[in-house]
Amino acid sequence: MFVDDLVGQFYNKLSGKRVLIVVHHDLDAICSVTILQTLFKCDSRVYALEPVGGVEDLKQAYERYRHDIKDILLINCGGTIDIVETLEPEEDCTFFILDSHKPTDFTNIYNNSQVRVLCRMDDVELENVPEYSQIYDDSDEDIEEEEDEEDDEDDEDDEDDDDKKNKTK
Repeated sequence: MFVDDLVGQFYNKLSGKRVLIVVHHDLDAICSVTILQTLFKCDSRVYALEPVGGVEDLKQAYERYRHDIKDILLINCGGTIDIVETLEPEEDCTFFILDSHKPTDFTNIYNNSQVRVLCRMDDVELENVPEYSQIYDDSDEDIEEEEDEEDDEDDEDDEDDDDKKNKTK
């Protein structure tokens, strides 16, 4: 889900909690985490910092802290992948994603329980995010119907093959 109130829905939510900050090693991410570290130090917030270079590093960093920290901030990483499917977190874990890489994975946008995508609302309009129903509702049912039809056709083909074999005997 998109977070439009960064102070109320992000910064204040982390008050009194230990946070894992996972930061990509690019220049934008390093500048962002430096600013955030200054804010955290001013507010006496406790955090762990893990630099990463890719998805495998992200998985390893998460594994090191998964039992100790339930609030994870991903800076310039994690936005373009289905973070919940990739890391398989516990239900009480929340990811805050601040990632300039595009496109943002739709599963992160529409996960209302564990994922918060931090961005300016102007950027949301630029991404042309489709409505939830355009992505998920009908497509899942259509796929299941197509699979059922294919199974029925396969069964009919098998019966035809059996009939042909019986006639040749």
